[in-house]
Amino acid sequence: MSNDSSDAIYAADPTESESVSAADPGRFWPSVADIMAASALVILLFMFLSFIQSFEVAQRTDEIEQIYKQMDDALKIKASIVTALQQAMSKSLGKEDVSVDDKDLTIRIREDIFFDRGKSDIKANARPILINMADAFTAILDDEKLRSYISAILIEGHCDDTGTPEVNWRLSTERAVKVVEYLHHASPRLAKRYPRYFGAAGYGEFRPTEDGERREGETGRRPAPSRNEANLAKLSPDYGAKDRRIEIRVILRDDRIKEQLDIYMQRYAGMNLE
Repeated sequence: MSNDSSDAIYAADPTESESVSAADPGRFWPSVADIMAASALVILLFMFLSFIQSFEVAQRTDEIEQIYKQMDDALKIKASIVTALQQAMSKSLGKEDVSVDDKDLTIRIREDIFFDRGKSDIKANARPILINMADAFTAILDDEKLRSYISAILIEGHCDDTGTPEVNWRLSTERAVKVVEYLHHASPRLAKRYPRYFGAAGYGEFRPTEDGERREGETGRRPAPSRNEANLAKLSPDYGAKDRRIEIRVILRDDRIKEQLDIYMQRYAGMNLE
């Protein structure tokens, strides 16, 4: 009996040993199917991450395009305003009297159209021009869409450098103020409903035109003329003629564009935008 029992025990041992060996983690080898399944999961994960990144890039691109569209719309509005003013002034002025700066669409009008040299009183024959300008400004500001884009309409006075800086500042400022005053006089609607849009500034001699005569340097003044040159300057109406002018600068509101840029920068601060 004991031998049979011992044989039974020994007969069971090999089976038990094989079971333990099969369950040993150190001897476990993943199947090909397991490897393929794991690889597929990794690929799916990368595809998902790529999709999320592509979505974010597309969203950023849409937002940037929206900002550029608003900037483009604003420039078109500004161009339409300048065109309307040009058409109003062309009724009384020639092309040589008025020019438009291509960089910022500022309108430039020769000084002698409105003022005698060294004076700030508006000439009588300039009043019809200002009346046409006042009508144009009234029509522009009455247009709700155009008005929503306008922050300010700045009238600027500029001089040459034949006088002292103090005199030129005072003269250029007085001329700008006189133009604004007459515009409001010519159109009471401007004075009553839209005075907050208008401003006057005098820059004296310190913002000459690019092709006006000037000395390069911090002051922007020309070298002091000799006595003969000074006498010639007093006699010649062409000396510094391009620097003596009135400019009309339409300043657009950038609140909307700034708001979009702030939102964009806050949302993607610290992120790689490439």
